[in-house]
Amino acid sequence: MRLALALALGLALAARGAAQEGPRLVGRAVLPSGQLAPGPASGRRLQAATHGVAPPFAGQPIQGVSGLVYLGDGDEGRQRWLALVDNGYGTPESSADFRLRLYPLTVDLRRGSVDVGAPIELADPDRHVPWPIVE
Repeated sequence: MRLALALALGLALAARGAAQEGPRLVGRAVLPSGQLAPGPASGRRLQAATHGVAPPFAGQPIQGVSGLVYLGDGDEGRQRWLALVDNGYGTPESSADFRLRLYPLTVDLRRGSVDVGAPIELADPDRHVPWPIVE
């Protein structure tokens, strides 16, 4: 879990002058790699430590983001994003205790901070996914 998600949010194009200057780094914010969200322990079926952290993990990992959607600017220059976490630990067998979630993020590029909001749980009650989802 040492995937220090140096949110590429800092690479957002500055709208003013982007056509003339090209892309430029306007700030950087980092979500700590070991940050866990509340929830059941996860990673019980992993065979070995991941980046020096032995499973099971005390909650649900936030790192491993598959997609980001920009939701607009918030108060005091902070940006609002919605992050989709990866689909688990690599295989359906090792990911039974991983919860698929979306996380609202508030990013402050001036202070370099990322605040993680309450997770939005994804579910498959109609069983479109071809394997059992445990969590």
